[in-house]
Amino acid sequence: MTISKPSSARFTVCKAGAEAIAAWGACMGPDRNQILRALWLPARTVALGILAGVLRWRDPKLIEARILALSPRDQAAVVLAVLGGLFLVSLLFAQAGAVGMLGFLLLVIVLIG
Repeated sequence: MTISKPSSARFTVCKAGAEAIAAWGACMGPDRNQILRALWLPARTVALGILAGVLRWRDPKLIEARILALSPRDQAAVVLAVLGGLFLVSLLFAQAGAVGMLGFLLLVIVLIG
């Protein structure tokens, strides 16, 4: 059994690809942060609305105050957990086809409204 050395052309392509990814990441850094900042407020608003719909016996302003009192990392964890849960519920309802998706839409309307 002989082990062949990888071709230099293949290594060059991999090296060039890694350099391109690094360059893209370096130039996209500020833009990515701006995009995330622009998405943060609407995502947090939606998550707070969903939490207020689920926890109807609590005052929505109290829920918002408690979330805002958390550290930014914990706030992000709460928002991601709520939106991730909503995504998983949508996948569950999607298994029932069009009727399931209409049911999911109705659920979201009831929660938010």
